[in-house]
Amino acid sequence: MRCELIANPPESSHFFTGSHDIFGSHDIFGSHDIFGSHDISGKMVHLVLIKISEEKTFGVFSELVMPIKSQTPFKSGVLRKFMRREVVMFGISLLPMMVSSGMIYSVLPIYLSDELGANKVIVGSLFTIGALVGTLNSLLAGKIADKYGKKPLVIISQAFFAVMMLGYSMISEYIYAYPLHIIEGFAWSTIGVSAPALIADITTKGERGMAMGTYGTIMNLGWVIGPVFGGTLAEIFGFRVMLRLSTILIIFGIILSYISIEKE
Repeated sequence: MRCELIANPPESSHFFTGSHDIFGSHDIFGSHDIFGSHDISGKMVHLVLIKISEEKTFGVFSELVMPIKSQTPFKSGVLRKFMRREVVMFGISLLPMMVSSGMIYSVLPIYLSDELGANKVIVGSLFTIGALVGTLNSLLAGKIADKYGKKPLVIISQAFFAVMMLGYSMISEYIYAYPLHIIEGFAWSTIGVSAPALIADITTKGERGMAMGTYGTIMNLGWVIGPVFGGTLAEIFGFRVMLRLSTILIIFGIILSYISIEKE
C-alpha cells in the first residue's frame, strides 16, 4: 500500500511531505502501528502509520532511535540461534567426508605401495598432481560459486570425493590413480572455496567468527576420527572394504548437505 505523509508536523517528530512506499499488510484502522525502520540522513527511525479515515492515512517518522550502522539484520536471539544451528548442521553434513578423507589419506601411501605396486616417486607425484589441480582450480571454483551458488558446488565436491573413493577400491594398477587424484584435487579446492563462502552467506557479521570456528572444529574432528578408524578397518577388513565404506559415508553426507542447506 501507499500512504500520504502530512506536512506541518508536531515538533517532536520528523515528518516529510510527499508519499512513501509501504510494503506488507498491517491492520491500522482506527489505530497506529510502528512499521519498519527507515534511513533518514544516516539515522535509523521508526515509521508510525496512523489511519484517520477510510480515505486518508498518514505516516509519522518517530524520533531517532540509534545510528543505522549499529543495527544488525539478525538482532533477534531466536534468529541467532537458528543461524548457529544451520552452521552446525552444515558442518555435520560435511563430517562424513572429512572422516573419510582422514581414513584414506592416513593409509593411502601404504595402499598405493602394497596393493598397487607404486614406488615412493610415484606416490609423491600422485599427491603433487592433486595439489597442482587444486591450486589451478581454486580461482575458477570461486567464480563459479559466485555465479551459480555455493550449495551446488558443496554437493558436487562431495560427489567427486565419493567417486574417487569408489574408484580407488576398484583399480588394480597405480596408473589409474592419476585421474583419481585429478578428481581429488578438483574436489578439495572446490569444497575449500565454497564451504567457507557458504558459511559467510548464512551468517551475519557479528556471528561469522564463531560460525567459522564451529565449522573448523567439526572439520578437524573428522581428521581426529578418520585416521585411526581407517587404519583399523584396513587392518581388519582390508583397504578396499575401507574405501567402499568411505564412499557410503560420503553419500550419506551428500544427503545431509542437501537437506541442511535450504538457501544461501
